Amino acid sequence: MVLILALIFGIALYRRYLNRPTLAKLALKELGEIEFSTDLDQVEKVRSLSILMKRYALSHNNRYDVAGLTGPKWLAWLDLEAGDTRFSHGVGRLLLEAPYRPLPPNEDMEELFSLCRAWFERKTRATRFGEGAKVKRRLLKDHRVNN
Repeated sequence: MVLILALIFGIALYRRYLNRPTLAKLALKELGEIEFSTDLDQVEKVRSLSILMKRYALSHNNRYDVAGLTGPKWLAWLDLEAGDTRFSHGVGRLLLEAPYRPLPPNEDMEELFSLCRAWFERKTRATRFGEGAKVKRRLLKDHRVNN
């Protein structure tokens, strides 16, 4: 009987652990607030999105690796984390260019938010399934050597 109660208690704790609000989940919520805000124009939305991504990266990663990244190096780091090149060679470039050019088309904005949402969701999965810190350090080391 005690063993069954302990098992039920353990399962409840594990479910609570899986459903806890992780940093990535909170960032996804804020991303949605930015995307659907009626108070921000497109440039302000992109600026807010860029700030959110940088804030998350600083909180979730080694500040030494992230804090000084700007411009193309920032986008390359996002590519490394995302596992593709859509930040530096795709719609992700809006994070750098939007404040300095005419308003981007709505399709580009939708694609940018989709890309950033996928990036945060990947972070949620990586955290949940225990992406090894050793692998991440190796990737960051390779990235520093190549840049």
